[in-house]
Amino acid sequence: MLKKRVVLWWLIITGIICHMFLMTNINVAIISMVKKPQDNNTESDKFDWNVQQQTMIFGAYYWFTWISQFAGGILSHKYGSKITFGLSNFIGCLMSSAIPAAAYIGWEVVVIVRVLQGTIASVGLPAGIATIIGQWSPPDERGKFTSVMLGIPLGISIGYTFFGFIADNLSWPYVFHTTMILGSVWYVAWRYFVYDTPDEHPRISEHEKMYIKKSLANSTTRENIPIPWKEILTSRPLLLNIICTFGTSWAFFGTSMFLPMYLKRMHDISPTKIGLITGISFLAKAILQIVGGAATDEMIRRGMSKTRVRNIAVLLGAVIAPVLLACIIFVQYDVFWSLTLLMAYFMISSFTNNGTPVAVIDMSPNFCGIIQGITCALTATTGFFCSLMFNLISSHCDESNTWGYFFLSSGLINVVPGVLFLLFSNSELQPWNQPKESVGQVLSNLNVDNSQP
Repeated sequence: MLKKRVVLWWLIITGIICHMFLMTNINVAIISMVKKPQDNNTESDKFDWNVQQQTMIFGAYYWFTWISQFAGGILSHKYGSKITFGLSNFIGCLMSSAIPAAAYIGWEVVVIVRVLQGTIASVGLPAGIATIIGQWSPPDERGKFTSVMLGIPLGISIGYTFFGFIADNLSWPYVFHTTMILGSVWYVAWRYFVYDTPDEHPRISEHEKMYIKKSLANSTTRENIPIPWKEILTSRPLLLNIICTFGTSWAFFGTSMFLPMYLKRMHDISPTKIGLITGISFLAKAILQIVGGAATDEMIRRGMSKTRVRNIAVLLGAVIAPVLLACIIFVQYDVFWSLTLLMAYFMISSFTNNGTPVAVIDMSPNFCGIIQGITCALTATTGFFCSLMFNLISSHCDESNTWGYFFLSSGLINVVPGVLFLLFSNSELQPWNQPKESVGQVLSNLNVDNSQP
């Protein structure tokens, strides 16, 4: 019989893939939606949107996700991930099918749809994912379990390749309708097979349930315990984690968001080839993420501290990788070397996912959903600020120089927080993770009869 935590792993990763479809499908589709510069073609399905308007559409998804991320941490802690991640993801996919109609009305309406889509869909990811992983993953499988985040590069890889082909050979509206169909199929499976804890699952074997519960006995609880807000908000390891995640998100999502536009406008590559190039890059990233998860788990089994293991991952993904990204400024006109550095960046940055996200669960399995909500509430603003920064750079530079400065600034914003994390981080279990026991509980644990005579 297939283990239920394996089924959960597959449904989380496919859910993240669907999430990336709805988040990034317009990055590829817009190449076929917009007229080329100096193009007098009067096709009815082509729009005369300038670079600033396109950038506004890209960034609109992220405008209010910081509110959703914070709320998602609290909601997933209270109601569970089955509802928060499942329903928010499903609604976001449904809203994709509204984008074609919105585009024919005007780019401003597309912005409104993207704002609503991002606000709703971001409730469940990643806060809801962290919550359910905290309840299902034994400590020595945590790196493997959190490899579900490879759904991010896989989603972009599959989406850019598939949607690029659709936009080139069929019609760009099908990109958004396909997202809606795939998201609906996933949601049906999620509703039937997923439960928030092993105890709630009606079809789990007793052996698997006891194995998970025993491995998590000293770190997790499903009791309605008070949230230690003061300790969480003043935790130095948490603050360092937030800062590092902010820098990583800025570089990764900013680069992913503008990559198709860069390849089209600077190197005149077709949507199908853009999808193939980016697809290969993100597929390689996903493979290395799996390798990284297995490697970090093995390091912990051999006795290496969690702090050291997470630091190694951050060194590779949040320091070395963004240096490569920043170096694109020196070769931005050369398509071969630009693509080489971009692919190297995406591949090596995959190791970050075995660093900061897993460190949150290491620090506090009980409150990791809330911590992820706080972290992502702040880091979710990176998509919005990236689009603003791009517009700011493009307003002061010609287009060829805009791309070089954009990649340079993104790399630097990633490197500095990565170095701070390496110098001052701590990924061990935090003392405020466990609720304070009452006197009665302590006496009970000591087998002392504290009843009245």
